[in-house]
Amino acid sequence: MNKLSYLDVYGVIQLYAGSVLPMYADGWERFPCGQYARLVVEKLRDEARFWSGRKDDVARRLTEAADEIEYRANSQPQARGGRENE
Repeated sequence: MNKLSYLDVYGVIQLYAGSVLPMYADGWERFPCGQYARLVVEKLRDEARFWSGRKDDVARRLTEAADEIEYRANSQPQARGGRENE
């Protein structure tokens, strides 16, 4: 899997799933974890399903962003404040 940076994922969310941005961006450039990660991943996967068959490149980018958030949320220890470091 290609490792996406926080800003790569931020850009995808900003373009295609702007309603998720407040749950993703905390001002500290850290990937979300816990409940926030689950909510963001769920929304990105919903958006990817919507775009699948319409604009497959958009669906792919949304899925990659969701995969990166999920990977980070499951593989790194939690930082203070319930968020993960990049």
